[in-house]
Amino acid sequence: MAKFKLPIALLSLFLIKACGGGGGGSDTAQNIVQTVVASSQAVAPVISSANSFNVSENQTYIGTALATAANYSSALSYSLSGVDADAISINSSTGVMTFNSAPDFETKNAYVVKLNVAAGSLTTSQDITISISDVDSDNPLACKTASYATANTHLPSTAPSASSSDSVMNYYTYSWQSIDFENLPICLNYYEATATIINPWKTYIEDLHDYSKFTIGQVVPLNVSILAEDRALISDAEALQFNTDKCTVFFSGELSKCVNEMIFPDFANRGANGGVNFARLPNGGEIELYQDLDGLWVKSSIDGALKIIAHEYFHVHQNGLKFMIEANNENNKFAIPKAWPGNNALYHNAPTPKYMPDWFEEGGAEFGGIILAAKYMENASINGSEDPVDEFKGKIGECFDRFAANGALSLEDFNKGNNIAGNGHYECGLAALMYLWLQDDANYQKIMIDYYANWAEAEALRAGHGWSDAFKNTFKKDGSPYEITTFYNDFNNWIRSDTKDNIKGLVKTKNQMLHADLIPTTENTPRNVTVTAAPKVIDNGGVNKYFIDSVQQKSLVLKSGKTYTFIYPAGHPLRFSQTTDGTHNSGMSYVTDVDILSTTTVTLKVTSSTPKTLYYFCEIHSGMGGIIKIVD
Repeated sequence: MAKFKLPIALLSLFLIKACGGGGGGSDTAQNIVQTVVASSQAVAPVISSANSFNVSENQTYIGTALATAANYSSALSYSLSGVDADAISINSSTGVMTFNSAPDFETKNAYVVKLNVAAGSLTTSQDITISISDVDSDNPLACKTASYATANTHLPSTAPSASSSDSVMNYYTYSWQSIDFENLPICLNYYEATATIINPWKTYIEDLHDYSKFTIGQVVPLNVSILAEDRALISDAEALQFNTDKCTVFFSGELSKCVNEMIFPDFANRGANGGVNFARLPNGGEIELYQDLDGLWVKSSIDGALKIIAHEYFHVHQNGLKFMIEANNENNKFAIPKAWPGNNALYHNAPTPKYMPDWFEEGGAEFGGIILAAKYMENASINGSEDPVDEFKGKIGECFDRFAANGALSLEDFNKGNNIAGNGHYECGLAALMYLWLQDDANYQKIMIDYYANWAEAEALRAGHGWSDAFKNTFKKDGSPYEITTFYNDFNNWIRSDTKDNIKGLVKTKNQMLHADLIPTTENTPRNVTVTAAPKVIDNGGVNKYFIDSVQQKSLVLKSGKTYTFIYPAGHPLRFSQTTDGTHNSGMSYVTDVDILSTTTVTLKVTSSTPKTLYYFCEIHSGMGGIIKIVD
């Protein structure tokens, strides 16, 4: 029993009562003790937690019931009763409440239970209402919900069977493919209070994901788990919820095993990561972000934090696109090599890579991450501390030093299972891709998108060589396919060809990095796609501007053979011209293959005869529009 001191007044009361009863001294003392003990136990628990909780649908974690009991030294006991008690579990010792199965708003939007807290023989009860909030029901991969349940296998058990196959690949079509690529969701799951994300970082996180999607494309749904609290401070309950949600989406058939294996201490060792695993491809891509990783949004520069976020998005982009194949130039399907399930040696850590070498995978994400973050910052008018050119120069300098220290080192050494130089695949991969860009401006599009888009087709044609054949098919040297062995030799010679400062001085300029045009993934498919560009008009220092895909006066790249639909505010009719700002700058409206459907809609059919440069502008107001480039 805990030691305690009685208030003086209470002690006096007991003494007076004992003396008044008469009798021997020893009996009196005993009575006093007994009375005090009875008084210390006769205190009912006091419930301090709220009588209502709000939970998003598809989330199992509810919250923690809190209570105290004065002068009671044993653990309080928590239980639930009432109408909906069967749907909810509570830890009898900690008070953590969870749904037995994830709630569905459309089925039931509120639960009522009675919370019972016992201190010995005394119990206090309180009615609790748990309200369920709606998550977008049109989202095919709703937050924390899997499209397909998984089993303890390499492929989800409830995913559709292969729609076709050949000697190398199984081809799949998933439910979420019924949605246009432009509308595939990015689901952001925040843990701990979002208020712990210091403004304006929540906006940056959300906007950068959207910006990246519209800049380079997105071919799989994306679930992003964002841990807003420092990993060292996260509660066990929150860690459990984090793990449960991740496992529900990507390992639901072995949920308990997954959750148990992911809980502490492994939880504390995680770092930011992203990608698309072939075994979990039916449920899309995944990203994990942590507030305290070298400084995501609190402990780092703006440039560094945004680069990490863009880097992880790029992993989803490169890996998701790598699985997509244009089967017979018809419907887009996803292809998984037959050899991979059950044979991870082919997927990971092979000295001769079967998947993608580290230098291209991580170097590509560094290359793309730096540029995406810098482009986003310029579009969002965010001032950073580091020039993207300086970031490239710094990493190329690090790669130079590695090669200078080891005369036998080759870029080829930075492959999975054969990485003899530590983490040099980041900086040397970036350096290798900058070298490619320096050879031909057209390689920028190929580095950012086309290489990955060519991967699955190449793998289907020659199993185990998809990554290297895609390289040869994508990049050219002197007009001929660029063999990977030749490229290794060329890069190795280049990085050693001059002084470090001179090599660093060869990188592209900031203007070239920020304004190089790309044809996004969603525009890189053979099918006719109607793109809905919905400009928003805001007051911009007294001058309205068009916003497309949340980007002010976005430069558009449109592809010949497609028809594009523009939806605009009724008071700002969008038109086209071969002159900047059209009729406001002595130009004329371009009307060939242009169809004005309504006061808010216009279409542009792009053909081989469409001028290679057009401008969109507001028919009524000057200075609102931007440039359009046409590609074959």
